[in-house]
Amino acid sequence: MQYLLKEPILFGLQAEVLSLPQQEMDMPNRLVCNVIEEMRVCSKTRNYSYMDGLTEEVQTLVNRMEAKLFDFKEFEDLNESIREAKADLKRLKQKIKIAEEEIEVTEGLNKV
Repeated sequence: MQYLLKEPILFGLQAEVLSLPQQEMDMPNRLVCNVIEEMRVCSKTRNYSYMDGLTEEVQTLVNRMEAKLFDFKEFEDLNESIREAKADLKRLKQKIKIAEEEIEVTEGLNKV
């Protein structure tokens, strides 16, 4: 006769999720540490009914984390190649300036 109670009876994971502070509930994605903590609760209560789902969730979260780390590495490599290209461009502009000055000098000598 649970429907006669003023507050519903909560068991296990649901009770813990509802008792978390609001700031953690506002996060759109869960942290790996939170999922691992739920795995510990699973082990402590010996209720392994949702362990497979938690394992899949940890794997998904860690895969995303690894992908983001690889993206950061690619961004660093890209920034390094941009720096090198800017340095090459600066050297080429200096060479063009020197070549233009030499042309002006030779044209000046040819007029005289």
